[in-house]
Amino acid sequence: MQEVYDLILADLDEAIANLPEARVGKYRINKNVAHGILAEVYQELAMADNSLWQKAIDNAQAARDGHALMSNAGYAGGFNNLSNGEWIWGFPVPDDQTLSYYSQFSYMDPSGGYYRNIALNTSFADKFTATDARKAQMVYYGTVPGYPALVYQTNKYRTRVAGAITGDIVVMRAAEMYLIEAEALAQQNKITESIDVLFAIQGLRDPSAVKLPGTTSKDDLINAILLERRKELYGEIGAYYFDLKRYQRALVRDGNHPYPLTIPADDARWLFQLPISEIDANLNIGPADQNP
Repeated sequence: MQEVYDLILADLDEAIANLPEARVGKYRINKNVAHGILAEVYQELAMADNSLWQKAIDNAQAARDGHALMSNAGYAGGFNNLSNGEWIWGFPVPDDQTLSYYSQFSYMDPSGGYYRNIALNTSFADKFTATDARKAQMVYYGTVPGYPALVYQTNKYRTRVAGAITGDIVVMRAAEMYLIEAEALAQQNKITESIDVLFAIQGLRDPSAVKLPGTTSKDDLINAILLERRKELYGEIGAYYFDLKRYQRALVRDGNHPYPLTIPADDARWLFQLPISEIDANLNIGPADQNP
């Protein structure tokens, strides 16, 4: 595993040294994108080596350089257009090239999607205040007979063209980099600095938000940052899943989820099984090496 991470770091360092800042479009990986990926890698590695948090900060700052946080009006725009200046990386899709049934818009757009079957858990929706601009993107149905999971859906991802399923594929944005920086500062016990970076998002999205006091404990601050990652990045990059893995926390399904459960952090269900074809083809592993 160490050899794999060493290769990842070497590749990204080489990319940053040789990639340009300018590019013809956001589908091209430039220095900003490489810095963003490297910030994510150090966010993982720093869980075992506290000295690496500063590298997470440095790369997160470099990644978001030139990409200001989107306004609340931009947040309400449907997450379908790379012209929004916050997006660091993504893939443009012309309006005449529908994404059809397999896109995020198909699953999440409650009115224009094909499947439109992704709902929000009530326990998650309740974490937003009424004045939070992100709460305004939630569609409330109340109780729908026969559909216990369908209390909230979200307008976060919406098709760009009515009657078709289309929109740019958006991948990386500045808000994630702010939150990586806030977490890294908190892990370094730089509490006040971390709170300031965190509030750049909290205060923007919710005009009623109150900045955490400087006396906030490190653990409470990290919990607040992880919650803000859930709230700001839901539906985007699997932030909640990776945060549970990084901090070795249980997955809890509650609220109106039709299948409530708790999966402890050490449960074997967190592990994917190896493909049988890989076991058959790889001379270094056999059936006894299969994950449980």
